[in-house]
Amino acid sequence: MDLRSIVIIPTYCESKNIAGLIDDLLKINSSLHILIVDDSSPDGTADVIRKIMTSEDRVKLLERPGKLGLGSAHRDGILWAYDRGYRQIATMDADKTHTAADLVRLFHEPTNVDVAIASRFLLKDSLPGWKLYRRTLTHAGHLLTTRLLGLPYDATGAL
Repeated sequence: MDLRSIVIIPTYCESKNIAGLIDDLLKINSSLHILIVDDSSPDGTADVIRKIMTSEDRVKLLERPGKLGLGSAHRDGILWAYDRGYRQIATMDADKTHTAADLVRLFHEPTNVDVAIASRFLLKDSLPGWKLYRRTLTHAGHLLTTRLLGLPYDATGAL
């Protein structure tokens, strides 16, 4: 993992998940940084992050003034990371859909690629425990991006 590696995690109402996820990520590599992009979560997610930041300087918080959406959270986080010289950037959901081990594998892919995309659709049982609504929404998004947009890969994930 590069010395300037960061994982960007957009959040909205993730106060119950975020501390455990951050802890898992910080354990995988001593040089990994984490940026939380929070859309003014009413459940106190930003407060949890600020508390973590008092003892961990690798965790950063970008607070946004309202629920502005996942796509713009990714964009704003990536621009923040570029402005600060990060060389390896990953995005990840806060709901523990992905694990720290997934991130390690992604960062250790060959360095001759500009973009690597993880997919929920590589294994048939890759969505264990998901409710029918969420599985249906994810599969519909995958169908739309592959069929209507003609993308040859899964563009519905965040890792």
